Amino acid sequence: MNNYFATRPVDPERDVQLKVLEHLDQYAHYPYIGFLKNQDNEPIRRDTLISYLKDKQHCTDRQAKEALNKLLDAAHCVREQDLYAANKAVYNALRYGVSVSTPQNTHTTKWLIDWEHPENNIYEVAEEVSVPCSHPDINHLRPDVVVYVNGIALVVLELKKSTVSAKDAIRQNIRNQEMIPHFFAVPQLLLAGN
Repeated sequence: MNNYFATRPVDPERDVQLKVLEHLDQYAHYPYIGFLKNQDNEPIRRDTLISYLKDKQHCTDRQAKEALNKLLDAAHCVREQDLYAANKAVYNALRYGVSVSTPQNTHTTKWLIDWEHPENNIYEVAEEVSVPCSHPDINHLRPDVVVYVNGIALVVLELKKSTVSAKDAIRQNIRNQEMIPHFFAVPQLLLAGN
């Protein structure tokens, strides 16, 4: 187990969170990238995605930026449409890749996630991922655990202590989607548990 987890103070809800993080660390070997409570976070860690695209998809700088921008455009359509439409646009980019220009003025598909060779992807996990909220009474919301694949927030887990119903975690996921739709346009799997 990562020593970081062992040294943190534990309350009942935090204990559930630490168990999930420990499992992801020990069994899935997802590197822990931190307790991201004290910074503003976006659903796409741009530097990680650019690095993946250049190293694993053999993109040029220009192609990597073009692929990133296509994913950002899909995610940003949440401002013009509903969350479902934005999430569907992101899904299509993740599942079918994005078309980028080549030096020969043609196009090629680049994969934001390598579905055929999952070992080529960059997996990371973070906790208490603070996301700016435009609600007048709430500055930030913090999903409990976020799993990133190639810098893309693919999975969001909302966790409660055992004495609290998992329904409360589901309600919190729904509320978070309503309050920070720009973040939830990207994740493809939302989990709730206690």
